[in-house]
Amino acid sequence: MRLAFIFAILATTSVASAILRRDDVDDAAYIVEASEYPAVVDLLAPGDCLATLVAPRWALTAAHCVESSRSSMSIEAGASFQSGVGQRIAVAEVQEFPGYRAPEFGKDVALLRLASALRFNDAVQPIRLARPTDADLTEAGRTATVSGWGTLRAGGSSPDRLQAVDVPIVALSAAASAYR
Repeated sequence: MRLAFIFAILATTSVASAILRRDDVDDAAYIVEASEYPAVVDLLAPGDCLATLVAPRWALTAAHCVESSRSSMSIEAGASFQSGVGQRIAVAEVQEFPGYRAPEFGKDVALLRLASALRFNDAVQPIRLARPTDADLTEAGRTATVSGWGTLRAGGSSPDRLQAVDVPIVALSAAASAYR
């Protein structure tokens, strides 16, 4: 029932933001510790993806991140470095959002059931799931935090250290016109 609820929330949520990185800020300013973003886990599979903890045995990721590597996936939680040592746990099951075909068609979400429960500590905690009363948190003009090990600029390499940056949320129409 809880998983159906999570998928229901995701089905009614539209992505209405664009990521804007400031070039006038040194890359070192974006480095953070795992304890600052304890729900972020590294998805140890081909590609540079991460997942977000939603419960001791469940994580949420993009469906395109799990298309080709279902049999050998695991996650690492609680590590500030991508090459670090945190809690490593195998992924036991992948549940893609019903109707997912490819990222460009939407529904690019998957739940990962972990083979065993994570041990929560300062650097490993589930994210607080949004409630219907939180709808205004994604309005244009608000600030969102983006974290992970993704590239810092187009065509760049992925950093080894966990990064985070605050970005403005923009209207869907503004995001769409920026990427045309």
